[in-house]
Amino acid sequence: MLTQVEIPGLLCTALLVLGGLSLGVWHWLSWTKIAETPAEATPTRWGQCRRRLQVAGLIAFEGVLLCLGDTVLPILQRQQSISEVRMALLWTIDVLVMLLAAICLVLVAMSDVVTSISQSRMERLRSRQQERVLCEEIERYRELHGDDESPSSRSR
Repeated sequence: MLTQVEIPGLLCTALLVLGGLSLGVWHWLSWTKIAETPAEATPTRWGQCRRRLQVAGLIAFEGVLLCLGDTVLPILQRQQSISEVRMALLWTIDVLVMLLAAICLVLVAMSDVVTSISQSRMERLRSRQQERVLCEEIERYRELHGDDESPSSRSR
């Protein structure tokens, strides 16, 4: 029933679907762990998880579309269930939907990268601000209580 030409496409299909589903499950389990801690379960983190679930779903969807175009349609044509004209039309639609899904996948992945970069920058800025505030507190403490803890006084 399957030809030698269709087997590699079927293996790629299986890898894409399995990879997409595995990523989806992994991201969902990660989110459920994060959601247990209300301080960490922010709308930003949920948005990140949602985007990553979308990417995983689109990867699995690409695998299904690949299976449809590379394996199912040729089998249906060989069984004479569909005509050559219908086969060409369905294959064209399949390829166009695959391209559209690939474009969506790239856009969602790029938005996740951009959002992650901006979030890490904001986190670094917050850390630097907190470090400055703590340094100012240390300086005020030293001014009020003297500099008893300086390295030169410890060596005596």
